[in-house]
Amino acid sequence: GRKERDKKKSKKRHYDDDEEDEDDAPGKESQEAVPSAAGKQVEDSGTKVDEYGAKDYRQQMPLKADHASRPLWVAPDGHIFLEAFSPVYKYAQDFLVAIAEPVCRPTHIHEYKLTAYSLYAAVSVGLQTSDITDYLQKLSKTGVPDGIIQFIKLCTVSYGKVKLVLKHNRYFVESTHPDVIQQLLQDHIIKECRLRNAEGEETELITETFTSKSAISKSSEGGFGPSTSQGTDTQNKPDVPADLFEFYEQMDKDEEEEEEETQTVSFEVKRSE
Repeated sequence: GRKERDKKKSKKRHYDDDEEDEDDAPGKESQEAVPSAAGKQVEDSGTKVDEYGAKDYRQQMPLKADHASRPLWVAPDGHIFLEAFSPVYKYAQDFLVAIAEPVCRPTHIHEYKLTAYSLYAAVSVGLQTSDITDYLQKLSKTGVPDGIIQFIKLCTVSYGKVKLVLKHNRYFVESTHPDVIQQLLQDHIIKECRLRNAEGEETELITETFTSKSAISKSSEGGFGPSTSQGTDTQNKPDVPADLFEFYEQMDKDEEEEEEETQTVSFEVKRSE
């Protein structure tokens, strides 16, 4: 009767209060500063689902002829499945740790997921868009879905390409990509921030060359580059595809060379008064 109705009303009021508290929670405003691209998810539409909720990708993902020798399934929804018993498991695992977030890792099959933030992290250690897409294509049992390629490009094509550098108490906008600097200078707001000389003319672009470790070498130091621990095992396996062999050889060469010349382009910005 009446007691039950009062109890339900009380619960509803309590629930509404909780919702208001969540809306007023600290940090909500800070979410507005997060780039909109960071909230993007991989689009996955038109996929058949069986009575158990499993997705059927057979029509979208035909197997490669040598699929048994490749360790990855890359699904159109951004989930990646890795065979832990593959002869190239260690290489593939190191790569996935660099570009994706682990979901679950039982004994035989490990699951990862591509997210905007995991791809940002990959770019921050020096991996390029082409590095990520090419290596996924080589490791995958099927062709990598177009939606995944587009998602990777969206999250990596411009991220981490420019930085604001403080040198000798002066600020510079610096990049290893000259085209990105030129693109920025087309923006009238950024152009107005560029330092001008006494005659009011724009200062010239500054080009510098320095030697640094390659992205592959840096990522291996961090624990997710090409692993040498299973190099011998890989070479002894006849079922490893030739293109993967060539890829690993190139990685090893790059790692041995370690240092590479990097050229940066920068311009100085005005300091606020």
